[in-house]
This record gives sequence, C-alpha cells and structure tokens, in this order.
Amino acid sequence: MSKVRNGERGRGGVERRLVALGARPRDPGEPGRTWLTEALHTVGAQGVHHGGHHRFCGQLMRVAALRPEAITAT
Repeated sequence: MSKVRNGERGRGGVERRLVALGARPRDPGEPGRTWLTEALHTVGAQGVHHGGHHRFCGQLMRVAALRPEAITAT
C-alpha cells in the first residue's frame, strides 16, 4: 500500500492485481493515495486485524507440533 500511495518502484504488480479485480486503471499523474482508496473500495477489500506476526508464527508452530505431516519441505 505504501508503494502505491507514494508512487514508488514496485507498485505495478499491486496496481495490476487491483485492476484485474475490477478497479479502474490509474490515470497518469493521479495521486496514488486517491486511486488506492477508490480501488480498494471498488474491489470490496476489507482490513484484517490480527495479533501480530509473532503470534501468527506461534500458532503455526503449534499446528506443526500437532500435525507434522502438514509441514512439508520443498
């Protein structure tokens, strides 16, 4: 989101994905913040709150301990 808002390098993939989901393409010179707000609303994106990355990793470790077959090396 930060790359799109600030017009930084690497934002193209996010913009293409949002357009593929139904957002209109960003106009040349259009502020990223304005476009991103509209695009997220158009595609029906919703924020997801979680307890943080460390809590998520802890949950994965518990799952791995209970179901070692769920964790596979590639």
